[in-house]
Amino acid sequence: MNKILSTLIIVGMLAPSLSFAQTDTSRPAIRATRPSQNEDRKMMGTQPNKDRESGEGRMNSSTTRAEAKKEMFCTQIDKVLAGLDTKGIRMEEKREEKGTKKIEKRGEAREKVDIKRDENDAKKKAQLAELTSRAKNDAQKQAISIFTATIEKAIAVRDSAVDAVLKTHRDAIDATVASRKTAMDTAIATLKSEIESAKSIAKSDCGTAGVSQETIRTTLRTAVKTAQDKFRTTVQSIEKVKDISMAEKESRKDQIEKAHADFKLATDQARKDLKIALKPVSVTASTTVSQ
Repeated sequence: MNKILSTLIIVGMLAPSLSFAQTDTSRPAIRATRPSQNEDRKMMGTQPNKDRESGEGRMNSSTTRAEAKKEMFCTQIDKVLAGLDTKGIRMEEKREEKGTKKIEKRGEAREKVDIKRDENDAKKKAQLAELTSRAKNDAQKQAISIFTATIEKAIAVRDSAVDAVLKTHRDAIDATVASRKTAMDTAIATLKSEIESAKSIAKSDCGTAGVSQETIRTTLRTAVKTAQDKFRTTVQSIEKVKDISMAEKESRKDQIEKAHADFKLATDQARKDLKIALKPVSVTASTTVSQ
């Protein structure tokens, strides 16, 4: 009886352990499962929706930056091109200043010539008056009168010839200067028009979707450079035109020298005639008038 009780107690104490041991040994093996959809995508090399959305976000961000650069560039077009079309105006202003100085110098030279003429005329009148006072008879007075008239006529002819040559010379210079100014005005107007046209095209492209900032910048730069090169070439051709050609300078010199030579010839003959008429009277009056 005691043996049976002991056996039952021992069996009751071991029953839980046996039950636990039986459960562990009877657990079925882990069964292989099919990979998830995400794992399939990873194995197949495809990105999940989250990664695709991230890529699209980066693309949108890049597009936004490009648009921002384009907008910034477009707002700076007027500022960047400011002053380009006034360069030619400044050049022409400097040229006009030089032209004005040349005109002033020519005016000063002409004024000096006129002053010298007046001084020589005064001396001539004084000399002729002295010569007249030395006449001893009517015949001598008449000879001196003829001499005076001849000298005055010779001076008038010479001065008229010189004045005509100088006027032709000045008119030619003025015509060249005016022609140059007209050509420069046209070149400046063309430069301004072409730059404005380039700006207008650039601004139009700025408002057009799909036209990149780089395309707008390249097109604008090319158009502006073309306009500037054209203007530079035009200015160089204008600058090659001198105020007066070398042939015209030589012609002016020859005509003035001829006027003085004719004057000298006429006055020399008049002095000879006077000396014959006034043998007792010494002719000392100077008839040379500087130009």
